[in-house]
Amino acid sequence: MSSVVIGPWEVDPDLNRKDMPNAVMKAEALEDVFGHEAARIAIEHGYVTGFANARSTNDSAIPHDRRLKNFVMRFPDADTAAAVASLLAAADRFGPGPLAPIVLPTHLDTHAIAGVSDKGKQVVAAFTPRGPFVLYQWGETSSTDTAAQLVSATLDKQLPAIEEFTPTDVTKLVNLPRDPSGLVARTIGQKEQKSINSGYAYDRRGSLNFTLDPLAVAAIEEDAGVELMSGGAATVFQTKDAAAATRMMTGLIQLAAKGRPGQAGSKLTDAVPNLPGSHCVADENSNTCYATMDRYVIEAEQRELLDAQQLAAAQYRVLQSK
Repeated sequence: MSSVVIGPWEVDPDLNRKDMPNAVMKAEALEDVFGHEAARIAIEHGYVTGFANARSTNDSAIPHDRRLKNFVMRFPDADTAAAVASLLAAADRFGPGPLAPIVLPTHLDTHAIAGVSDKGKQVVAAFTPRGPFVLYQWGETSSTDTAAQLVSATLDKQLPAIEEFTPTDVTKLVNLPRDPSGLVARTIGQKEQKSINSGYAYDRRGSLNFTLDPLAVAAIEEDAGVELMSGGAATVFQTKDAAAATRMMTGLIQLAAKGRPGQAGSKLTDAVPNLPGSHCVADENSNTCYATMDRYVIEAEQRELLDAQQLAAAQYRVLQSK
């Protein structure tokens, strides 16, 4: 589902700051999105799975603070989704004050509510049923009108995307192959499963949900013909060929050197010993080492440089041996 959930940056290019984990949402995590009562309603109506992402513009270089969450939820069937959308809108709670229904003129089947966030911003939250899915948006801006426009613009893109998506039958989800490409098996896993998103391979669109700068990375991945991304202890990108992998590694290093608004870029540091063509960069928080093996790009980030170097070298050996 990650590849059919519209990224906030696709609605507004300034919505490019990752400010919450973009993730597969299990039922027990729904209270991280809604209030307790709305989460209970979703679970009682057979919530199956979902994928959520959120971005904001609260970098110091961007003057108007805006935030957008986009969350696609799956239910057992279309009738359930249609019934639960209105119930979720009625039960959802946020902010210190009262909430009021609001109409989105271009999306009359959407159940939307308006209120004020804990930060004092104006919010429009919306629930739209479509097939077995309920589409949820949270637009947080300086005015209700702007928030409503942000939500409507998201639906303009999300509705066609979800209508083109053919989901796996619910009864077959349990048997869905976890690693059909074999790339996950070739990626060093985390010692402890720190992220629900690890242990899977994502296509090019899906991989952008996990990047710090999806707009820039999208261009790098397109040029390299990225086919899959697998995240574990290290991240591995499968590109179209070895030359593309080298270009992608160079692009990622250049992007790290630029930094983000208000933040210093990374600086080159010692490469991985005995791994020709590797590069490592450091910023104030971490060290990241890059290497290529045939058509694969390795990205290994750790707090300490030695740990990043060792992880990159180990990942290289795994790719080389399988």
